[in-house]
Amino acid sequence: MKAEVEYTGGGLLQSVTKAKYNFTVYGGARNYRYLIYKIDGQLAKTEYAGKVFEQLPDGDFSSAITPTNAVGTVPDVFSSWIEVPREGEVYLLGTR
Repeated sequence: MKAEVEYTGGGLLQSVTKAKYNFTVYGGARNYRYLIYKIDGQLAKTEYAGKVFEQLPDGDFSSAITPTNAVGTVPDVFSSWIEVPREGEVYLLGTR
């Protein structure tokens, strides 16, 4: 699976930490989930240290998001409002 994520640069809600991101996903299966893994190269949560992907808490991933494009058309696209705990460059991990 390959995903491209675009920060829209606008549309902030209620605080500077919540903004809209656009996702474009190639491959994988519909109903994607994401997790904020790093911010400015530092782990978003200290409990992620030393863990592989499969060991990350399932509850830290977003709820499943259904793409807005028709089933069977490539790529899958969707938008999501994401609250980031602090300002910086964000690294997301995705799953299906």
